[in-house]
Amino acid sequence: AQKILGRIFWDNTKHRVLVVRKTNRTIKESVFQLFKELILDWDMWNEFTFNKSELSITHNHTGSQIITTGMDDPEKLKSIAGITIVWIEEATELAKEDFEEIDRRLRGYTDTYKQIMMSYNPVNEQHWIVKRFFESEEEDVSIYKTTYLDNNFIDEDYKRMLNELVKYDLNAYRVYCLGEWGVINIENPFMHNYRPELHEAEVEYDMDKPLIVALDFNIFPMAINFCHLYRD
Repeated sequence: AQKILGRIFWDNTKHRVLVVRKTNRTIKESVFQLFKELILDWDMWNEFTFNKSELSITHNHTGSQIITTGMDDPEKLKSIAGITIVWIEEATELAKEDFEEIDRRLRGYTDTYKQIMMSYNPVNEQHWIVKRFFESEEEDVSIYKTTYLDNNFIDEDYKRMLNELVKYDLNAYRVYCLGEWGVINIENPFMHNYRPELHEAEVEYDMDKPLIVALDFNIFPMAINFCHLYRD
């Protein structure tokens, strides 16, 4: 947020900044509030106009705008043109298709470089961000890893709470203390609890009866059930 405001102040151009989260309802109390607090702390409140209904901010001198939206409002996103900067907050909440739609918003000639910034906690090592930016050799990509040790503004009690994670949640400790990609662990996954005496039985398959195949992609790993269901 500081970097975006800095570019608005110091770049000799008119910016249109797009700030994105997965849902629009999360923006007001997060990124929009953060920008307001920074502008107030920097004693520049009178230099900006705030639109509370659209959750947008305009720099009065340059005309630069900060526009916010959620990916649950795709039509609004498609109507936004002339973007020079994008900040995706909590980027791991977005699908790969969401990112690609945002990427298409940065088009046309501008007086300065265009940039997408993504901030997130590395919650899932199988996330598309890992495959797209960590496992590939894509050009013009910079990755910055930080942990709570880089934050000068958190208190000692909060640091102690984070370090306590190592005792009861190693995955959370890995993500929030070490800044490493998290490993998703499923409680009691069926494939690791399979026992023939419980889950196998002799059945007579009738080719004339329907076979139902059900797939569920909302859990990880995915579940597949083959059901031969009939009355006899």
